[in-house]
Order: sequence, then structure tokens, then C-alpha cells
Amino acid sequence: MKKLIFTLVLGFVSTFTFSAIADDPGPTIVIPPDGNGSGNKGNGPQNLTDIPRVWYDFGGGYFIVAIQSMETTTLTVENSSGATVVQTTVATDGYSHSYPVASLPSGIYLVTLENVEESQSGMLLIP
Repeated sequence: MKKLIFTLVLGFVSTFTFSAIADDPGPTIVIPPDGNGSGNKGNGPQNLTDIPRVWYDFGGGYFIVAIQSMETTTLTVENSSGATVVQTTVATDGYSHSYPVASLPSGIYLVTLENVEESQSGMLLIP
């Protein structure tokens, strides 16, 4: 089911303009998703009113994660082929923490924040 949804989103993404992401190298909210697959703009990592949240900073090449949970939580990033390109355990104290990643090439990524209590997903577009 997850692959089917990912494939459908992949088909629709070609209609979106990526220039907004390229113009603003600041953090882009990936989770919660904004419904159009491009991430929310302008909320930055200081906005913790609704968690969990995951941002991707294009300029620095790192994820910022904020989640509050008693359970071990994993951040997983999959490419459009479904292969895992990033997987890391994240801090769950409700504060934002940075997780640097190797350079991700242009493409569409499925970002999942998951533990035994909950699972949240969003799409990351790298032009």
C-alpha cells in the first residue's frame, strides 16, 4: 500500500514547480505533509506547536526532528525505488534535534517517522 501511494504521488509530482524550494534554502517542513507533496514553507524549526515535525534543511543537508514519545523512534528516508537511503534513531524529548545526512541527489523521497505508537510520513522533493 505504501509503495502504491508513493507511486501515485510520484506521478503527480511532475506537475509541480520546484523553483520555490530552490529559491528558499531554509528548512522545509516534510512532516506533517501539506497535501501537495512540496512541503510547507516558512514555519522553520522553532514552531513546535504540533509535533511530531520533520524539516529538511536544503542549505545544510540535514533533517531536523521534533517528537515527544516514550518509544524508540526511527527516521527513515526512501528513494523513489523504495530503497532506504537514510535510517536513524531520533531523540524523542519534544525538542528539535539535527541529523546530518550524506548529500541526497535530486529526486522524490518518502520520509517516515515511526515508532510502536505512531507513524507519520511526508514527501521530500529535491530539485
